Amino acid sequence: MAGLTPFTLITYTSRPFVTWIHLTLPPFARQSPKAALEYSRNLPENAMLQITFMRSTALPAKVEASIADLVPAKSMWRPVTFRWIGERVNRGSFLRPNPTDFYVRPTTGTGKEARDTIPGIWENVYKRIVGIESKAVEKWRK
Repeated sequence: MAGLTPFTLITYTSRPFVTWIHLTLPPFARQSPKAALEYSRNLPENAMLQITFMRSTALPAKVEASIADLVPAKSMWRPVTFRWIGERVNRGSFLRPNPTDFYVRPTTGTGKEARDTIPGIWENVYKRIVGIESKAVEKWRK
């Protein structure tokens, strides 16, 4: 019991952390970075995000969520940025449940992950989900 308590606590508090989010782009938005950035500014309701997270076994798992099914959220006990709601939520199975609360940073990462991104796309998606602009976008607009 003494070994199970810390494992349960760490699993509960770190569960919402997201490792990757991929925006599924339609063919016209894949033509250039400028087209992808313009698409991210005017996301339709059916825009899909592939959210990759780590399970408690340290194995990655993915869920696909529509941008319309994501709403801003807060939690007193753990970091949460947005919540996956609606009838299309895939809760997983009893032994492998999928999270419905997620935590992400408001800006694109730096380092290795930055080379695979187009600057500005994540900030636009974050603004659409959470409804507020990140500090990086606010500085850029001034």
